[in-house]
Order: sequence, then structure tokens, then C-alpha cells
Amino acid sequence: MRGLSIAGCLFVLGCGGPSFVERPPPAALDTIGWMRGVWQARTETGAATVELWTPTGADTWMGLGRTVEDGRVTHHEVLRMERHADGVRYVAAPAGQARTAFALTRASEASARFENPDHDFPTWITYERSQRTMTASIGGRGSDTPRASWRFEREGDAPPLLDLAGRLCRDGGRLAVALEGCHCGGAVYCAGFDVEGGIDVHLALSEDDCDACEPLRAECAIPDRPVQRVNGRALAEDERRCVGAALPVLVAP
Repeated sequence: MRGLSIAGCLFVLGCGGPSFVERPPPAALDTIGWMRGVWQARTETGAATVELWTPTGADTWMGLGRTVEDGRVTHHEVLRMERHADGVRYVAAPAGQARTAFALTRASEASARFENPDHDFPTWITYERSQRTMTASIGGRGSDTPRASWRFEREGDAPPLLDLAGRLCRDGGRLAVALEGCHCGGAVYCAGFDVEGGIDVHLALSEDDCDACEPLRAECAIPDRPVQRVNGRALAEDERRCVGAALPVLVAP
């Protein structure tokens, strides 16, 4: 598990579809509002995993997980929490891999459990909070003993979304990202999540320290469906299959 964040480990052994256990599900994201914010976990090897959650609408949150080791990002995943009529789902989209959804089956003021019994491994994820720490664990079918855990310390509130000059243009299942203005390299993280009539693109940016800056270009894979939203904001495609002028972007710490 060295150098991986929790969501990255969800896909080590394969993916399963969004088939959920039959239990009365928690109905609102407010039930797990204590998960919002920026959380950091460090390993004995010096790797740091940061996970953050911030609302992008009444029924959705955006999440981002990154693991940094020896000064470079070794893994990242774009995350989403979404409320449906049948409950709340945690959806993970690791870099270069398929999305997988887990249903929120139990929640309280200090714990949350997500399950997908059809996923190869893990079949469950738990988060447990104690004051300014949060422990995330994953496990498999038939056992409540964690196979791996991460102890996060709260770093603060998640940063707000910023309106940045830029455009997104799609070509089939690829999305070209162009952020204008002054940016110090870094990385762009994006993934598309299904919404009615198309997809909601979650878009985040991290920047490096630099002496000079320039516009930033990147590309990511998304489902070949119309872009309806960017980080929860309605921004429909034009005739060139582009959206933007100003984009709501999460600038990650």
C-alpha cells in the first residue's frame, strides 16, 4: 500500500458496478458533514496523502485525493459524493481507471460506512472521526477487520471554488483543459460524473512555486456525453463542444 491514498487502493484488485446492499440508507449529505475539509496522513516513509471534500451543490460534494512522495505526486483520484432518492453514494475516479460507486449504508456524527458488495476489493470503506483526526479504513467481503487504514489530521476548511479564465473542449472521450492567465505549472485533475442529460466535470488545480508563470494546458479522459456542469455549475457545451470563458476551479492546497 506504500504511496497510495485510500481511493487509489480501491482499484488494486479490480472494479465492480454500483450494486448496493439493501439497507435503509442515510438520506442527506449533512449526516456526514464532518468529513468536509482538508485532511492529511503521513507514512513512516515520508509519503503524504491529502484528501479534501467541499460542497459543489445541495446534493453533491467534490473530493480530491493526492499522494506526494519525494516531492512528486505518485497517485491521485477525483472523488464525488452525491445524494440520490435511494441514498448517498461515494464515487471514486482514480487516474486512468474506471469509476466505482459505494453506497453510504451507515452514518452518525462521527462515523460513516460505504459498501459495494460486487466490488472485488474492497467491499467496504469506513471513516471515523475523533476531534481533529479521521481514520479511513478498507476491508473485504465477510470480515469487518480492516486490511489497511490511514490516520488523517485535519488541516482546515477546503478552499472555495475560484472563477478562472479558461475553456474545456471535448473530442470524444478526451477533454482538453485550457486555463489562461498566470499559472506556475503544477497539475490539473479532472473527471466526469454522470448527471441527468450528460456529465458534471470536477476540475481541480495544484500549482508549484515558480519565478515565472504562463497559461496551463492539460487533458483528461471523461465519458463521451455532453458536459452539463463544471463543479456543479451549469455550463453547457457550445457548437464546438466547448464550455467556458470562466470556469469554477478548486485550487488544491
